[in-house]
Amino acid sequence: MNVRIGVFSDTHGNISPADRFLAALKSLDAVFHLGDYTSDAEGLGSKFNCPFYAVRGNCDYYSSKAPVERVVELGSKRFYLTHGHRYSSEYALELKAKENGCDAILFGHTHAPLLTAQGKLLICNPGSLSQPRFSHAPSCALITIDDGELYIKMLSSESSVIL
Repeated sequence: MNVRIGVFSDTHGNISPADRFLAALKSLDAVFHLGDYTSDAEGLGSKFNCPFYAVRGNCDYYSSKAPVERVVELGSKRFYLTHGHRYSSEYALELKAKENGCDAILFGHTHAPLLTAQGKLLICNPGSLSQPRFSHAPSCALITIDDGELYIKMLSSESSVIL
């Protein structure tokens, strides 16, 4: 089973930069939106014609009924989704993900892309689609589950990295 998931965060009401990633993302089985304008998750789901899963960020406090964190299971893998503003460290995120038996942590908030691993636990912040910080370009991530293996590819106008 091959599953493809687009991961977006910190869109702040502007999903038009996603158009530059349409060719790279192609067809998706799901969209994960990691907060700060969760209302954009529905637009991204429509753009890619797939279901979406969103979590509330610090800028969604009164405007969204999305949960602050959630575990989503797709393609035999478990993902811990959160915006990240309630965690003081990456280590605290790791503990929460391990507690929930997750294969990957997906978070936003910093507007800066990050892709790393702690053992078999993958840690990904897709950066910001519309308001990147620290000289980063607009970015997102593509998760692929292929024959039970989990892969994450970061997408930006500057480069791509595969883990």
